[in-house]
Amino acid sequence: MIDKEQFDSTYQHVDNETTIAIIDIFVSQRIELLTTLEHNIANHDLVQVKLNAHKLKGSLGQLYGIISWEQAGRMEDMAFQRILEILDFVIVDYPDSFKTMRQELDDYNFFSKKLVPAHNLTAFFTGFLDLLSPEYIMKLEDLEKSKMADDFSELLSDLNTSSSEFLEDLTAIKKNLFPDLLNKSFIFLLKLTKSDISDGNNGKSKNRYILIRIPGG
Repeated sequence: MIDKEQFDSTYQHVDNETTIAIIDIFVSQRIELLTTLEHNIANHDLVQVKLNAHKLKGSLGQLYGIISWEQAGRMEDMAFQRILEILDFVIVDYPDSFKTMRQELDDYNFFSKKLVPAHNLTAFFTGFLDLLSPEYIMKLEDLEKSKMADDFSELLSDLNTSSSEFLEDLTAIKKNLFPDLLNKSFIFLLKLTKSDISDGNNGKSKNRYILIRIPGG
């Protein structure tokens, strides 16, 4: 479902070519992010679930996919709360090491710079404390798995359904915009994939998009 009033209000002064390009970028990213979230859930990776749900929520919000946006936000919040629950468990045993971490967790950069490189919470805590007993690591792994309950998979299924319906709304919008474009130009959205471009800041590959316009007659 799309909030058509908000969409029209935002994009009324945006040219059709740019609007279609924004829609096409979302269409391309949607499957990628949903697939990634499915992988994160299967791997019991709460940190990545929070981050990728946040990314999907941002894309949906830009195009006013209100139901899917709410579901993505719910998934992000749910992952964050379970991260806090695991942190509370560790704080009991290591209060001096993690007493300030609750405040730091409110900073998005804390996730991207400190938690993400470890890929999951157990790996993060193990690396942060250098040495944990095998028994404690197993306890953390079991706790992390238990927090990734079936409700994440159910919410992802709902998100798949609602975003598919939202996609139909966007397709209808594109059809209304496209006749005007036929009289002006041909529009191509070129996606540069991971093998085409790399991010020089951190050495990780990223997707980039280029809008190519060929003027018509």
